[in-house]
Parts: sequence; structure tokens; C-alpha cells
Amino acid sequence: MRSVPLPQILLAHSMPAPLAHLSPSQWLKSFCEIGNLMKRLDINEGNYMKELEEDYDVSDAMDEVMAASLSNEQRCEEFKAQFSRFDYLWTLDLPATLRQFLDAEGQTLPSGGRDDPPLSKFEEQIAKYKALATDVQSLPSVASVGWVKVNAKPLRTALSTWASKWTNLFTQYLQEKVVNSMSDLYAFMDEANLILDRKVLGEVDESEADHDGEAEERSLEQREAENVQKKKALYDIMTCMRDIRRREERTDNMFEPLRNTVTVLQAVGISLPEGALKQLESADHDWKLLKKKMFTRKEQLTSLQQTEAIEIRRKSDAFNERVDDFRRFFQSRAPFAPPGSPELASGSVAPAYKIIDQFHHGSLEGYPSVHKIIAESKQLQEAQELFELFQSDYLSLQRCSEELLHLKSVWDMCSTVMCTFTDWKKTAWDKIDVEFLVEETKKLAKDIKQLNKAVRNYEVYRLLEEALKAMLTSLPLVAELHHPAMRERHWTLLMQTTGKQFVMDDKFCLGDLLALGLHNYVDACSEIVDRAQKELNIERALKKIEDTWAGLSLVFSPYQDTEIMQFTVDDAITEALEADNLGLQNMSAQKYVQTNPMFLEGVAKWQKNLGTVDSVLSTWGDVQKKWQALESIFVGSADIRVQLPEDSKRFDGINADFQDLMRGAPDITNVVEACNLDGRQERLENLLSLLELCEKALQDYLETKRISFPRFYFVAPADLLDILSKGSNPQLILRHLPKCFDNVHNLTFQKDDLGEPTKLAVGMHSGEGEYVEFAGDCSCDGPVESWLSNVVESMKNALIVEFKKAIPTYDEMPRTQWLYKYSVQNTIVVSRTFFTQEVNEAFEELEEGNEDALKVEWDRQVQQLADLIDEINKEQSKLDRKKLITLCTIDVHARDVMQRLIDERVEDGMCFQWQSQLRYYQSEKTKACQVNICDAEIAYIYEYVGNCGCLCITPLTDRCYITLTQAQRLVLGGAPAGPAGTGKTETVKDLARALGVQCYVFNCSDQMDYKAMGQIYKGLAQTGAWGCFDEFNRIPVAVLSVCSTQYKTVLDAIRARKEKFQFEDVEISLRPTIMAYITMNPGWVCMHGGVGRGQTRPGEALIAHISMHVGVLALAFLRAAGAGRAGSLEPGQAKSRPLATPVAHR
Repeated sequence: MRSVPLPQILLAHSMPAPLAHLSPSQWLKSFCEIGNLMKRLDINEGNYMKELEEDYDVSDAMDEVMAASLSNEQRCEEFKAQFSRFDYLWTLDLPATLRQFLDAEGQTLPSGGRDDPPLSKFEEQIAKYKALATDVQSLPSVASVGWVKVNAKPLRTALSTWASKWTNLFTQYLQEKVVNSMSDLYAFMDEANLILDRKVLGEVDESEADHDGEAEERSLEQREAENVQKKKALYDIMTCMRDIRRREERTDNMFEPLRNTVTVLQAVGISLPEGALKQLESADHDWKLLKKKMFTRKEQLTSLQQTEAIEIRRKSDAFNERVDDFRRFFQSRAPFAPPGSPELASGSVAPAYKIIDQFHHGSLEGYPSVHKIIAESKQLQEAQELFELFQSDYLSLQRCSEELLHLKSVWDMCSTVMCTFTDWKKTAWDKIDVEFLVEETKKLAKDIKQLNKAVRNYEVYRLLEEALKAMLTSLPLVAELHHPAMRERHWTLLMQTTGKQFVMDDKFCLGDLLALGLHNYVDACSEIVDRAQKELNIERALKKIEDTWAGLSLVFSPYQDTEIMQFTVDDAITEALEADNLGLQNMSAQKYVQTNPMFLEGVAKWQKNLGTVDSVLSTWGDVQKKWQALESIFVGSADIRVQLPEDSKRFDGINADFQDLMRGAPDITNVVEACNLDGRQERLENLLSLLELCEKALQDYLETKRISFPRFYFVAPADLLDILSKGSNPQLILRHLPKCFDNVHNLTFQKDDLGEPTKLAVGMHSGEGEYVEFAGDCSCDGPVESWLSNVVESMKNALIVEFKKAIPTYDEMPRTQWLYKYSVQNTIVVSRTFFTQEVNEAFEELEEGNEDALKVEWDRQVQQLADLIDEINKEQSKLDRKKLITLCTIDVHARDVMQRLIDERVEDGMCFQWQSQLRYYQSEKTKACQVNICDAEIAYIYEYVGNCGCLCITPLTDRCYITLTQAQRLVLGGAPAGPAGTGKTETVKDLARALGVQCYVFNCSDQMDYKAMGQIYKGLAQTGAWGCFDEFNRIPVAVLSVCSTQYKTVLDAIRARKEKFQFEDVEISLRPTIMAYITMNPGWVCMHGGVGRGQTRPGEALIAHISMHVGVLALAFLRAAGAGRAGSLEPGQAKSRPLATPVAHR
């Protein structure tokens, strides 16, 4: 093994990690590089380096060597750590550590000085490093770490040496303390003894008595010099006594600690010099002798002390008078205020500095400087102390000195502020950086606040503070006045406000503006700037309005591929018009507009222009809209021109004028210019008034057509005009049939020899595709209102005839065959008629004693339902399947009715359970259909409803039917109410279809007015149809009050059994089957703040109410879909859905 010194190992490990591994890796690499030296024998080119690098044995061997090297290195680190924990011995600075120890452990003396730490603290430090030296000696000096042998003996020796240095650091300090203390004490005592032995003036000297002859021979000068020295000796002796008194306590307490220190040092083997030890032994005795000598000497000089004390008191009294006089002079002449001026200016600084200098180190008007007179006071105080007299504090002189320093600091700040402000005032107007100036001023203000608080009573400080406040107040105003909104008129107003004149030119600077005293006119300046900004905003707003409308133009395009132009108003124009009108309105109310004629004129001009634009565009749009609506009628309809000749001529003039207007309109597209063109507004208003006359004439004409064929009341005006204009050609009217009938969507016409349709209709088609043949030919020739009335009559006759034919055939063939022979509507009506007949017969048998009569009827219904389900499950057409589903829904209800009659053990056909159902009968006289429910007898109306299906009939449906039919019997309206989705509207429609009545549904809104409602009532009264007003509570209450009056007029006519009655000054015909129902959603009322359910709305006394809930529909749907065993679900379903009860009142 090779021996490696530990310092070298430590050095290696203090290097970066890659360098620490350099030798082993290089050593291994040198072995591998042998492959570069061997030339290949197989191909005579290259070497074996690649084979060595890829050889697993070589790689494993190298890994083992590196692992061993790293393991050994870790062990060396662990060995090193034993010595590294002592590194602070040589890293810390010894003198610095000693100073820290003395500062941390030292004690503060009453005089304010610092004393050494207690001796015990030194003993702790010495013991600490003695123990550390012992620990170092226990460390191993030689160690074998793997393949490395470490010799740590030099390091251990070095550590022991450092530990000894730390021990010596504290022992040496103690040793020097003892030696120095004794040396200092004996030096003081020797000097004190010499001074106390000196003779003073007035004291008898024996040597002088023996040499009187010699004294006479000395010159007078020599004697005076000796007297001065003796007098001075008195003060030296008094000074020495004072020093002894000051040192007495400290010296008395010094000897015992020093002896203890010597003992500690000797315990650790430190010996002191022999002389120091001897001095320590005799020091206590010598010190006591000195104090005794001091007291003896003091008694000897008592008379001389008293004589000198009297002289000192005399001098002190005279000096006090001088101090009082100097204080008064200082207060009157010191620069507490700017010299020679009531205001603070840059010229006040130099005179103030001169006065301060004279008070500091010169003289002023024969008075000495502050420092000189203070020095005199200190000499006098020292004499008072020596002779143990009362010491005057001379506070007034101290105040003068302090005030002089304060004045210097204040005037230094004044100089800084004044010079800074002077430089700022030279700044050109366009180069003023207000933010920078404000920040700098704030810094100056902060610096002033840091001055001594005593200066705040000085006048100069008050003026300086006011100057800074004025600058801080003025600078924001300067920034505001720098606003680009400031115009010449605003600067003139500022000069008028401040009463000072200035010229805004290239030489205008900050100083010129500050000279106005802006801080005295803060509100006025702010108002001027605010005025300028508001006026600038007004200027910009007017400019923006001008620029906006300069770029807005009307868009013209050809009307329906003609040469006539039509204009379009872009949304941007509408938005700009609304925004700018509002802006101008707000602008006109501003005081700066009212007080400025220029702005007032500009705002008024734009208000007039935009008001004209608004009026013209509105009128123009109405004219164009009415012209477009009437042009096709008056120009394209010959019938209209014949019926309204005068209005047609009037429209011809309107048409010519409007076309002329629109031909020239594209020449000026700018909105403002086009609308403010001379005479355009008057021309458009004239056209609008003429168009309104034509429109009214047309409405009057349409009203005559509606009265002739009341179903036209439910056709939109545009569609009605189309019908009237094409009424001579039935083929063109067919697309409008759904608007006049419940479910007549098409007609079949006879064809002539050429195969072209004639004007004779032979049948009708529903929207589902069902065809019903008319009983006779229906003529569709003549006025359209006439032949449409023929279609209505033919529709009803066809159903009546079919009903009469279907009744006899019901029992002639199986029901499953019979139901395919006739229309859906009559199939259902006849089925329900026979169901009514069969139930009545069952009740008759029950009265005769057949207790199973109802059970037999129930079995028949169950069998019919089963047969229908079988038919549904067969292959059917779409039309037939829907027909079967509808019939199945009806049969399910019939079965349920029978089940309820059996369950409730009904025995009489007059019971409510049966009377409350819709019961269909064939009149014995007219052979027509009639529907009874309770005590209401209602004629079937035969409005064709097609194959539209029906809702499932639940107990709630039955109750709703009772309420609505009773309302009809009592000549009232009906009002189903309930949450959305409960079938209010659909139930009303189903009841209407069940009675063969046409039902119109109207979606109400807050846009409906009494005129629209009046038109609806007219149509319902003349057609006898039902009206269902959905969401009736959306109509405003004010409109409802009129509607209730209108409907009451209709109901009163029905009760009076009138055939015609007066409605809104027009006499119209009346069909008593008319009914009006309203549906309401209470949830909507709550959400929209409408009238609540418990509140009375206008006309509520004219309607009967019923509450609606969601019923049980699943079973009927299952049956209709062909589920034959759906009944097994019925008990649970029936219990899970309790139904609401009806509420009927008047």
C-alpha cells in the first residue's frame, strides 16, 4: 500500500467530482488504448480497439475496478469527516472572535462604558478548548482505508496547535489585563503623589523662610512667575483630588477580581511577571495611603479653597449676565425668518448663511461666536466642579448652539428648494414633465419632514412648507392646463380670473404660469380646465356625428325585378339615429352648450337634421311598405279595380308619383342629404295620407267579403287578397283551403272531355289523405265567397248522408269489416252512437231483472277491443292504422266506462256516472246526430275533421268535457287552467272535434288589441265555430276589459236567441254554437307578474273554470299500439296518478 497524506486527500475532494475520478479512469483507459497499438492480423488494416470496447469481460473488469475505487473513496470521506468537524479552529478569525465574546458577555457600567465579562465566562472558554485539545489527541494518527494508507499525524499535530492558540487567546487577555491594570494604577498614584506635594500660593514654605535674603535678590518678574505657578498648582491639586474621587469606587473593587484572575491563570499553568505580582500585593495598601494623603492635603488647603471659591462665584454671576444678553441678541438677529423680506426667495439664502457663519465662528456687532462663549462657560463649569460649587448648566447657550444647527439645516433645505424651483421655472411650456416635478416636490417635502421637530416653529420653516404646498397644488393645475382642450378663449378666461396678463408664445415657461399664483385659484382653474374638456368632448361628439352621417347612405335595389327602385335602411343607420339623437338631447342640456352660441347652433342644427331623418325614414318606409302591399292589389287585380274604381284611380296617381320619387331617389344616397331635401318630407306625408285612404277603402271592401263568408275573418289579409284576386280560378285557391276549414286540404273536380278540371267539385281530401265524396256536385263558379260557402254546405251534406248510410249497415256485417267502409269521422260517431244505444239497452235489461246486463256489455267492449288490437297487428296502410288507433282509443274509454259502472254498482241509466259521458244519438225526426252530456243536448255540426286522431280520454278529460259543455248550455265561456303540458288546448280541440265543430286556436300575446279581438269575435259569431285563446293571461288587462264587453255582447245575443245582432256598430248574423275558451298557465302568471289565480280579471263572470293535471295515458297508448295485455298495468297506474277535480262556478 502507498501512503497518502490526508491534506492531499482533502485537497482532491475539494475539487469538482469529475477531476476526483481522473486518475483511476485514465489508468483504465490507458489499458484499453493498447488496442490502438496492435495492428489487425486478419485484414491488415485497423486495430483491436473496437473489440476491446465491446468485450464483456473487459467491461466487467473495468466496472469492478471503478466500483472498488468509488467504495474506497467513500471510506476515505468518512475518515476525513472525523477531522473536518474541527475546521472552525482555523477558519474563524481569533481577534474577531475575542471581540465578539467581549461584546456579547460584557457588562454595561453605570457610567455607560463596557466592562469585561465575568471571570467564570473566561474559565468556560478555557476549559472548552482544553477539552477540545484532548479530543484531538484521541484521533487516530495512522489509518488503512482499503488500498490507501493515511498518515494523519501532521493534521492532528496542527489541530492540537490550533486548540492551544484558542486557549492562549483567552489566557493572554487575562494576563495582559492584570499587568496593565497594575501598571496603570501605579502610574496614576505616582503622578498624584507628586501633584499633592506641590506648594500653592499663600501657603508657608520653610525653605522660603530660610532664604529670605536670596528672595530679596530675585527680580520682581521671577516672583510673579512663581506666584502664577503656585496658583496654578492649587487648580492642579484640586483636579487630582477630583480624579481620585472619580476613581475611588472602581479601584476599591478591582483588587479581589484581579487576585482571582491570577489564581485561574496559575491553575492552567500561566505565570505572571514577578513585578506585577508584587504590585498586586501592595496595591491595596498604597491606594489607601494615597486617599489618606488626599484628605490631609485637603484640610491644609481649606482656607485657600474658600478664597478661590468666592472669586469663582463672582465670575459666575458676571458671566450669567453676559449669557442672558447674548441670548436676547441671538434671538433677535438669528435668521429665524428671511432677512429683510417677509417672503421666502432665493435671494434670502445668502444673507441668512452670512449671519449663521458669524454666529458660528465669527463675531457680530461686538458679540462673540456661540462656540467661543460656550467654551468660556465650560471653563467656568470646570472650576465650579473642582471647588465643589453648584454648577450652572447655561441652558440658554445650549439652546443657541442647537438652534444654530437647526437654522443651518433649514436654510440648507431652503437653498435646495429655491435653487430647484428656480431651475424648474426656466422649463419651456411644451417640455414640462409634471409627473417628474410632482415626484421631486414630494421628495423635497419628505426631506423637510425629516428635519428636527424644533424647526417647525420657525417662520422660515412655515414659509418653506407653504412654498412646497403651493408647488404641489400648482403642478396638478399645470398638468390640467396642459390639456389639448385648452383654447385661446380659455387662456383669456384664466387671465381674467387671476388678474394677471401673459403671452402664450415660444418663450412661455413654467415660471410665467406659476407667477399667476395658481394655488390661490384652484377651483377656478379646475373649472376652466373642466370647461375646456367638456367643450372638447362636445366638439369631438359633433365631429363624430358629422363623420358618421357622412358615411351612411341609403341602399337602393330593384323591386321584384322591375325598374322601380326600393330603398333599404341599414341597421347601422337605425342604431346611429337612436344613439345620436340621445347624445344630442343630453348634449343640449349641458350648461357649456347653453352658454356657447357656437355649440348651441351646431347641436340645434343636428337635432333638426336627425329629427327630419327620423321622420322621413319612418314615413318613407311606411309609404314603401303600403305601396308594395297595395300595388299588386290595385294594379294586378281587375276585380278590385272594378269594385273600387275611385280608389283605383287614386292609387294610379299615387303609383305614378311614387315611381317618379323612387327613380330620382338613388341620385342622392347620403341619408342626411336625401331626407333633408326640400319638399321631400311633405311629398312623402301626402303619399302616406293617400295610401291610408286606399288602405281603408280596401279594408272596408275586405270586411264586406268577410261578412259574406265569415271564415275569411281567420285568414290573413294578404292571403285573403290573394284569394279574392284569384277567386275565379278554384285551382289557385286550393292551397288556401286549410286556412278556411278544419281539415279540408284539397278538392276533386270533374274533368271535361279534354281531361281538364271543371268548376264542379265531387269530393274533398283531408290533410292525411282521406277522401270523402260529396253527396252531390258542388259548384265552384262565381264569386269566391259564394262558391266557398257551397263547399261548406257540400262538406256537411256529405258527412250527414254518409252518417245516415252507415247507421243501418253497422249490424249487417262484422264490425272489423264495417269500420273500413266509411270515413274516420263517421266511423267514430256511429261507433259511439251504437255504444250509447247498447249501454242504454243494458240498463233497460238491468231494470227488468237481468243483473248480468252490464257485465255482458263489458264483455262485448272487451271483445271489440281485442278484435281491434288484432286488426292493428295486421299489415295496414298508414291511413287505416291511424284510423284503428283512434277507434281503439275510443273503445278503451268505453271499456273503462263500463268497468266503472260495474265497480260502482250502478243500477239506473240516469245515474251521474253514465249521464256525465258524451252520449251520441240519432234524432228520430231528422235522423241527424245529437250529442248529450248531463242535461246538455248539443247538435252535431258536421265540420269535417279528417283522420287527425284524438287524445287519450281519462277521468279528467270527462270532467273537463262536463264543465265545458255545461258552460255552453249556460251560455258561458270555459277556462281550463293548469301547468304547461296538461292538455288544456288539446282537450278543447278534441271536444270540438267530438261535437263536429270547427275550433280556432289563437296564441295570445301582449300585442293583441281590442280591434283584433273584435275581428275574431265577429268571425266566431258568424261561423258558429269555437275559439280557444291560449295563454289568455298574456293579454293586457286594459284590453281584457274591452274584450269582456265584446264577448258579453255575443253571449247576450245567444241568450236572446237572435239570428242577427249589433256588434261594434255593424249588424252581423249569429250562430248559437259559438263558444270561446281561454287556457292559462298559472306558472306564467307567477313568473311574469300578471294577475294571480285568486284575482278577478275582467270578464271572469263569463267563463267556467276547470283545473287540469297530467292524466294516465300509458294504458291507452299501449292498447292503441296493439298491446293486448296492457290491462294488467292498470291498478298500479291508476293509484299512482290521482286526478284533479273540476271547479265550475259562475
